[in-house]
Amino acid sequence: MRGQWYIVAAVLFSFSLLTLFNIFNSYSRIDYTSVLKNDEDLIFPNLVEELNNTVENSENIKNLNADVGDLLEMAENSLIGKGYFFRYNLSTSGGFNLSNLELAGKNLKINYKYYRPPECDDGICDFGECSSGCTSDCSIADCCGIEDCNLAIGENCSNCETDCGPCNPIPGWSFRREINISNTGGDLTDYQVKITVDYDSDMQSDYDDLRFADTNSNNLSYWIEDYTTSNATVWVKVPFLENNTNTTIYMYYGNPSASSASNGTNTFEFFDNFDDGDYTNNPTWITSQNWIASNYYLQLQDSFLGMNIYSENISISSTTNLLIEYDTYIACTLACYNKMYLYNSTDDILFGGGPFHDDYNNRDGGLIIQNTSTSNMWTSLGVSTGSWKKIKLYIYLGKCVIDYDNGNIIRSMDCEGNLEDIQRIRISGWYHTNGARYDNIRVRKYASPEPTYTMGSEEPLS
Repeated sequence: MRGQWYIVAAVLFSFSLLTLFNIFNSYSRIDYTSVLKNDEDLIFPNLVEELNNTVENSENIKNLNADVGDLLEMAENSLIGKGYFFRYNLSTSGGFNLSNLELAGKNLKINYKYYRPPECDDGICDFGECSSGCTSDCSIADCCGIEDCNLAIGENCSNCETDCGPCNPIPGWSFRREINISNTGGDLTDYQVKITVDYDSDMQSDYDDLRFADTNSNNLSYWIEDYTTSNATVWVKVPFLENNTNTTIYMYYGNPSASSASNGTNTFEFFDNFDDGDYTNNPTWITSQNWIASNYYLQLQDSFLGMNIYSENISISSTTNLLIEYDTYIACTLACYNKMYLYNSTDDILFGGGPFHDDYNNRDGGLIIQNTSTSNMWTSLGVSTGSWKKIKLYIYLGKCVIDYDNGNIIRSMDCEGNLEDIQRIRISGWYHTNGARYDNIRVRKYASPEPTYTMGSEEPLS
């Protein structure tokens, strides 16, 4: 009876080990199902056999480190609680080194070690080998490794910067510039920084190959507002700007085949430039009146009092200082206005305003601003018709401010209490015989003073 019990136990033990390795096998690079079988006579030689196969079949030190690590981890997990002693040391410093591997059972014991030296003599630095004397022949991609770039520089790959130049985390881009951002406006999170990019002959003429990344090589969202043959106005969303601290990001360029990654929706709190020719999606605007976007801006078609269009529901926190910005074109000949309002969840006006023109009442052009219960109108300010103007609505430190034409005219009023979270945006056009026009609508975060920056010199990338 006792002998039968041993047989049953051995079978169950074998079945459990094989089951574990079938599960592990689905996650591994190499088939390890034969490493551990049903008894001690097979466990030991099979582990050695699989180690030999792994070191022979791994193409480089980086893969070897991962493959052997997976194998030993699975073996160790499978032997836990089975009465075996198992330990090892694994290192990639100065090559690949597996040492002091010891597996001991009741009757058998193995010691295993393996060393693969750096392979710099072939002109290519494998992972973990750069500190062992790589030369200027090293390939930057192989020496630093795209995914290990930041870890490698100054650590495993200590000679990379000197021998090979800056590591390139964006393959295909030939140049970069360091942008150093200075902030004294308090800690800022996901802040949109305005950057003027001077044209460089290494760039595409339409700036489609611009990319921005932080020091950890994470891509940053950005939007190109406009460009000329001389420069481009770009907004970059920076994850965090610490107060009284400089933050470094990088601008990449020099890829003639790159397509634009400019994206206002990913950059701002709210955005629409109507470049798809449709106001009913991305985001959705809702109206029962006659508006169009087929000219790639929003335009009122009807001539009537109080023609409105509303954004879909949004959610923007009122605890953040904000700037709402849009471009508008006053097209009327007698009396009209082009306004924008922010609403709360119960459709109450929080803040808004815009320019108006009123030859009909001999009031010339002016500005209207309104908060929750008060509306102010300033007349005879020289607001003109027939051209695009930029309007900015600030919510900052208890003030509601309207800025017409980049500071040409500025008016403000106190905001009552704490503003509620913004849930909707309303655009309102009034009595336009030729159609009110709106474009480049965006809501962004605001600080005073706004961050400043310096642009570094060009760095070629290998």
